[in-house]
Amino acid sequence: MEQMKQIDSLSIREKKQYLGVPETWKLRPICCLSDVSEEEIYYAALESGSFVGMASLQKVPSFTLYFLNRRGEEILYFEKRSGLFSSKTEVFDATENLIGSIQKQGSKTAFRALDAGGHGLYDIEADSSDPETFQIRRGGVIAGRISRRPTRIAEEGVSSNNHFGIVFPLEAETAEKGVLLGALFVIDLLF
Repeated sequence: MEQMKQIDSLSIREKKQYLGVPETWKLRPICCLSDVSEEEIYYAALESGSFVGMASLQKVPSFTLYFLNRRGEEILYFEKRSGLFSSKTEVFDATENLIGSIQKQGSKTAFRALDAGGHGLYDIEADSSDPETFQIRRGGVIAGRISRRPTRIAEEGVSSNNHFGIVFPLEAETAEKGVLLGALFVIDLLF
């Protein structure tokens, strides 16, 4: 997870083919996370190979999504164990330690990022003037955002060219970034 220390933003991208993935990988990516230059930095993969893309995750009640670096090493994983509109997604590091969770709040567009002890890290809520932008707040102050980011180049055979990206809070520690990536995936699947 230390690799995430220097990263300030990432965007989810679905592609027909991932350039940095060797044929020897057992897990097949369903999407990648790219930097501002759209270079593939990380990959998200499911253990089961039966899913075609991110859209298929909206239909299943539970899943484990693995977050891998370019060498195929697991960095994080996210566990969703009930319906799409369940209240909680847990985030674990590569050593299977819980680092936090994302909990849906009362509003359809409000979430809370919690640390491993269940203490609030960030509040995440859609901006009333722009429902495609979710403000990440700490102590009521805007610290980052999750927003819809269409790809620059549409790719045939891809289920969606319109996913979300995140700008991390400047002071976020690597574990907090991991939890916020959980929020990014939850929001991308719901909206």
